[in-house]
Amino acid sequence: MADSTQPCWSFTPFRPGDRARESQVEKFFNSDATDRVKSVVREGIQNSLDAAVVDSAVNVRICIGKASAASVANYVGNLFDHLDAEGVRKKLSEIPEPGETVSFLTFEDFNTSGLLGDPYQWAPDADSHNPFFNFFRGEGVSNKAGAQRGRQEQPSLWRIMVRLPSILR
Repeated sequence: MADSTQPCWSFTPFRPGDRARESQVEKFFNSDATDRVKSVVREGIQNSLDAAVVDSAVNVRICIGKASAASVANYVGNLFDHLDAEGVRKKLSEIPEPGETVSFLTFEDFNTSGLLGDPYQWAPDADSHNPFFNFFRGEGVSNKAGAQRGRQEQPSLWRIMVRLPSILR
């Protein structure tokens, strides 16, 4: 059993009846690196503003850095094992080796509510407001309406944008 204090990558095995998914959404955002970084910053700040604590100024801190793969091992858990899994390596153009230096992006926001909702909700429910479900399990699902910030008719693009600069997308 995995140590519950360390992150661990786990995936549900493909079962008969599951959809085979090869998302094409990222193709709409194929652009140079500068445009991808701008998109990440814009969408990240929009999400932070959407989650602002009432009567508080939202603060955002963005950092780009480099570290040895060994020094980030506690944050990526068994990621490199997953990247060596059958079928994964051939889909990615570049995969860093465990001994290489890796780049990272840190996006932190303060005076926000965070991602709220019930992590145990596994199916859509029209009567519940669950941004957690919408982000992790919903596709094209949003609770934004009326005068709320952001794109009222579109769900958050953060889930897509945050991985655009990554070589592992």
